[in-house]
Amino acid sequence: MEDAQIGGFAVAAAPAMTGERPFFSLSHRAAKKWFKQFRRLKAHKERYSAVRSFLKDQGNELSRPAELFERFDRQLAQVGVFSLSECPDNQLMWAHYAASHTGIAIGFERVSASKLASSEHTMQGKRLQRYRSSNPGHRGR
Repeated sequence: MEDAQIGGFAVAAAPAMTGERPFFSLSHRAAKKWFKQFRRLKAHKERYSAVRSFLKDQGNELSRPAELFERFDRQLAQVGVFSLSECPDNQLMWAHYAASHTGIAIGFERVSASKLASSEHTMQGKRLQRYRSSNPGHRGR
């Protein structure tokens, strides 16, 4: 991911190398000088550090993808997903979410005072459109 960040930085700087526009606060001449020094850096760690330092000097912060994913993992460890379907015999749902058809089906009734009926505790997903075989877009084979 760091390689992609370095690459994106270099692509964003390309117009400054041709004099089309300045790069951050650098003039065309200053940008060329900075990138000449940057190209001399051979180690990935040095290049990544140079990009981070440059952006910090410009008042920007380069994200740290590893830290971002670690934070996502910590957050996801504290969240549960409870997926329901209105159709108890949906083969695709059983194949994906019931350990290849080995799970069980439990029925729920949505009561107005329950947490399942509360938008504060649940989030409605997208409803899939059901098509009949008479649908002109259906290619029954």
